[in-house]
Amino acid sequence: MNGVRAEDGILKVVHPGGSVEIHTRPILASQVMNRNPRHLVTRPDVFKFPWIVVDPDALLNPGHVFYIVPYRTIYRLLRDNENNVHGQQHQRRTETHEKEDGLKLKSCLKKGVNAHRTNQNKRVTFSVPSCKGCTKM
Repeated sequence: MNGVRAEDGILKVVHPGGSVEIHTRPILASQVMNRNPRHLVTRPDVFKFPWIVVDPDALLNPGHVFYIVPYRTIYRLLRDNENNVHGQQHQRRTETHEKEDGLKLKSCLKKGVNAHRTNQNKRVTFSVPSCKGCTKM
């Protein structure tokens, strides 16, 4: 998909399989989305900036390239980007504290203790304690 370049007077809409729609007149993003359910219209830099998607009311003008990306791909990119950003921020804060204090931070957690856990064990349930004096509504 990276090989698709913008050309003057031609609007290119790149599908997930790599096929390219070519238009010579402007079209609405909503028209493209209606033909491709559960997909969004994005700019080519969607893999760097997944939070930037084209508004359905936007007019797609010739001379530009747009990608049609499934919702689930955008969701995964946003999730991975968020996890990556939080990890980098934590690492920067740790390095900053080490520089300021001149001390090495050491983890108090044993490595590998929770290695056997899976995603299914990460659910949290909340229960409200019952009260003898309370009445149910």
